[in-house]
This record gives sequence, structure tokens and C-alpha cells, in this order.
Amino acid sequence: EPTPLILVFVEADDLLRTSRLAERGEGEDARLGLVESHSTERDVLEGLPQLADIRLSADDSTGSAVATLRAELELL
Repeated sequence: EPTPLILVFVEADDLLRTSRLAERGEGEDARLGLVESHSTERDVLEGLPQLADIRLSADDSTGSAVATLRAELELL
């Protein structure tokens, strides 16, 4: 029997995403626009959230995100 696939999408606002790009040395606003213009990134921003079985926020602490994930998994 196949193992079920569960898609978990972690949402991050533009400020957090820009900050994380900067931490990797890629953090100018123009760079974020360039990254987001790639077809795969557009799919991530536009398609995956609607397909996700579970959506989490990158603003949550790790402990909170894990607790939310566990609770959501129990409902599936």
C-alpha cells in the first residue's frame, strides 16, 4: 500500500524572506524580485498554498510550529 503524501506549506512574509536572502548574501530587493519571477517560485507562491494539506507560519516558534503540525496530522 502506498505511503500517503502530506504537503506542508510554510508561509513567510516578504520581510522575513528578504531577511533570509540577506543572511545568505542574496538580500537586495531586486534579488527577491528576480527570485520570485522564476516559474518555480511563482508556483510556490501561487499554487502550493492552495494544494497544501497543512499550512504553517514561519513567524511561529519552532515549538509552536511542531505542536500545530502534530495537531493537524492527528486530524488527517
